[in-house]
Amino acid sequence: MPESPRLATVFSLVKPGSLLKPPILPRNSTNPPVSEKTKFHFTYRLVGIFSGEMGTAETREKLLDAAECLLLADGYSGTSVDAVCEKASMTKGSLYHHFKTKEDLAIATLERWLARNGAILAEGPHTTASDPIDAALLYIRHVGDSTERLWASGCLVGSLSMDLAASSDRMQACVEAMFKGFVEEHAKLFAPLLAHHQSSDTPTADE
Repeated sequence: MPESPRLATVFSLVKPGSLLKPPILPRNSTNPPVSEKTKFHFTYRLVGIFSGEMGTAETREKLLDAAECLLLADGYSGTSVDAVCEKASMTKGSLYHHFKTKEDLAIATLERWLARNGAILAEGPHTTASDPIDAALLYIRHVGDSTERLWASGCLVGSLSMDLAASSDRMQACVEAMFKGFVEEHAKLFAPLLAHHQSSDTPTADE
């Protein structure tokens, strides 16, 4: 990634390695020693500040775009912070300004993906149907018509759910909650249709 002129100027005015040191705080009961993790994040946030790219909404969207592509292609365990920054052409400082951890980035990416797809599903004709059976049938047709828009690049929830067995407990809980919400909403939608065509071998809405 090309070096920012402003960043190059700043680095030329300081001693090598001096930006690696966070502010010195008094070491007492209220100000404990600075951890290595804090030093790490402080360094990269400085780089983002001096490069002038850190705090914008556009920067956040670029990082989310990059994360979505990589998570779909490589899964959670195969996606690194370095890879996201490289794909987005952003510094780690910019990433850590918007997202404290890789988990935070992945969850924000998933939430954006779900919100975008939820908006597509919510614009269908089923939303104005007065009859619940008609609404269910119109919804099925709308999903079929919207397949390209919904899943052209893949299903992010599905990709993450298959990759989280040994990865992140927090991500597992997030994906499980989203799957549960998805099932509950669709159970409500299809319950009238299934009840109308009830027979001995008709599955329940939950099934």
